[in-house]
Amino acid sequence: MDKCFLERPCGQRTLPLPSAELFRDAVNGNPTWDALCTLEKNAVDDGWLVLRRRRAGELHIAALLRLHRKAFEAECAGRVETAAFFWDELLRRLRKEWSRNAHWETAARMLERPEVLDGAALRALLTDELFLDSMFAFVNGRIDNCSVTTNEHLSWQGTWIEAVLTLRKTCGGDPGVIRLPLIKFQINALMNAGGYNEAIHRLRNVTDPKMKEVLSERLASLELERACKRLNDDATKNITTLRQVITELEIIVKAHPDRLPIQEILGQAYHLLSVQLANDDACAQALVASQKAMFLCPALSEADEAFNQLVERMQQLQSNIDDVMKELKRDEGKQLSEAGKKLFNDAKTGFGPLEAFRQSTEAAALSDRWIVARDAGLWRELAGEPLPTRPTNDALAALREAVITIFSSEASAESELAQAFDDMKAASSDLPAVDARRVASFIVQRRRESGEQADSDAQSEDTPAVNAPAEPDFVPTLMIPPASPVSGDRVSFREWFAGSGDTGARSLAVAAALSVVVAGVFSAIEIPAHQTRDEAVMQITSASSTDYDSIIEASERFLQASPFGIGDPREASVRNAYANAFLGWFTTVENPGEPQAAARIDTYRKLASQGEQS
Repeated sequence: MDKCFLERPCGQRTLPLPSAELFRDAVNGNPTWDALCTLEKNAVDDGWLVLRRRRAGELHIAALLRLHRKAFEAECAGRVETAAFFWDELLRRLRKEWSRNAHWETAARMLERPEVLDGAALRALLTDELFLDSMFAFVNGRIDNCSVTTNEHLSWQGTWIEAVLTLRKTCGGDPGVIRLPLIKFQINALMNAGGYNEAIHRLRNVTDPKMKEVLSERLASLELERACKRLNDDATKNITTLRQVITELEIIVKAHPDRLPIQEILGQAYHLLSVQLANDDACAQALVASQKAMFLCPALSEADEAFNQLVERMQQLQSNIDDVMKELKRDEGKQLSEAGKKLFNDAKTGFGPLEAFRQSTEAAALSDRWIVARDAGLWRELAGEPLPTRPTNDALAALREAVITIFSSEASAESELAQAFDDMKAASSDLPAVDARRVASFIVQRRRESGEQADSDAQSEDTPAVNAPAEPDFVPTLMIPPASPVSGDRVSFREWFAGSGDTGARSLAVAAALSVVVAGVFSAIEIPAHQTRDEAVMQITSASSTDYDSIIEASERFLQASPFGIGDPREASVRNAYANAFLGWFTTVENPGEPQAAARIDTYRKLASQGEQS
């Protein structure tokens, strides 16, 4: 699966590059990392037991390091659910601590390292070289996490990285160069999971103009791919679908006229439309759509073949209709069916719409637009990043002519090719400012590619493969089923309870725990149906003290079979057994928010509250 390699640009590092051995070496040899590890060891592990206590500032930062370590080690072990819990918890805590400068300053002073002289430096160091780079290491596969990574997990990782980058931006440290590959990574993950709508929505909402320009081609390809997924055997519905996507693609082309691949994708859409129109017996319209496809995507051989077939079909249709009309004149009792009338009207329309389109300004505009986009694509490749100011259309055309001329010359060495371009640039003011060495390297590469195909595909001097339009490539998405959860891949109740997420479920757990305490003090006096209660008491007394499920089930039956009246002297003992069994069961529950566990907790709360009221 193409995960779109992510890496944070980094010069000289302070911390070791995250690897599977990050926490395994007793002595890492990196003084700053050793100091951070020492600080991490001071973190309060069971923070939920000391929520009422005030912690020193450095312990808040130590808690972040502890969460990172737990997330990192869980990810290394392939326990992705546990890892996701700790990564999310780290992000929540990091957001809370981000603006608490006093905590960062205190921790920086304690470390006594020249690399982190103040809190801002420590915050940037941990965020970039530890938190972000650790996630990048897992995303890129530099650290093997012993499990098959699902597309959902990849998408979640991208969202996590984006959230941390957003935090970095608040203090002027936004590593913007990461954002473009990050978006590509997220789109790939969504596409591999079949999330066309979400991926397109993500691309449409990119706000940065430069990234929007670069990603426009991907957006166009996804629009067409999504439309193709919706095609079926109903030509009429297919025509509606394709016309809708053509409208969307026209908007993208208008916003990004210099992107040739977008026009080629639009050409493919028109080709598909022509096929569906022909299937719907609308050959006259199909001819126009096919002609547009040829204008927009000349390299699409299927469009040429389809156009020729449509011409033959229209000619045959007109010939057949003439014969039919002669037959109708001979036999006035015969009439055309609805399908026949449609074919008759189509044949009567004939090549008129096609000829009208060829003579229209739209056809000339499509041709000119394609030429400009082709020349602009060549200029972008030769100019390199960052792109300078776009030259005029005439300058772009002059650049292409210059490249074709040098390509066809006898000069072979790169130095000779570069000198030839410099000479042409000195003699003409129309050529844009492009590095002659890049032009020479480009021509050498294209000559090599052309030479490899020379035996089978001779090329004319006018089209020396300078930038032959590539047919849009649509790769079927690979659906990877989620991996089976790794054994033990769950967060313990203690860690879950100490976390800051799932507040509703944790509140329920707190209420249930308080009910356990209250139930040990209060008991209700209600009279049950004797048979039900007797059976329940027998089950309780015969059950093992660790058979929590049996005791809880019997206790619930005992307490629920209780009409109002005089009390049962056994009730106090049953409630005591119920409370002890519930407490024992509750400490073994891994996720109190799970429906079955939540239902049992709710039942206990109701029965315990009845005991309080009596």
